[in-house]
Amino acid sequence: MKRSQIYYEQNKPAYSLVMLFLALNAYVALVTLNNMAIGFRLGIYVLLTIIISLVSFLIAVKLKLYKKTGMYMCGLLIAVQTIRLFFLPELPENGFLMSVLMVVSIISLILALLVTIKKDQVRNVYLDKKMAEYNG
Repeated sequence: MKRSQIYYEQNKPAYSLVMLFLALNAYVALVTLNNMAIGFRLGIYVLLTIIISLVSFLIAVKLKLYKKTGMYMCGLLIAVQTIRLFFLPELPENGFLMSVLMVVSIISLILALLVTIKKDQVRNVYLDKKMAEYNG
């Protein structure tokens, strides 16, 4: 790959990792919802799941384009998902598996953030070097 392509290259690995998070989160939500009693807590859980899904898709797009706001939002989503892990409803079946899937989803977000930070640093060094050549 040419070094000049760094400027235009999209961050597909981070995008894919956030999409993995989205799929795992949706699966955990569906299994959890099937085992919850109808009530106020169920409504809050559904609302929170929808908001997290929409925000995570927005984060995926922003990370793909190396936006700093996407990196901050990803860090915030990691914190929210970690807190949410401790409030996962008790499930009679598959409780351990759902906890493991939540941890894997958090790890995928962390990896997406780290990949974006690393690729953004390499990209910025290249752009700074090119700007220095252009200016002087």
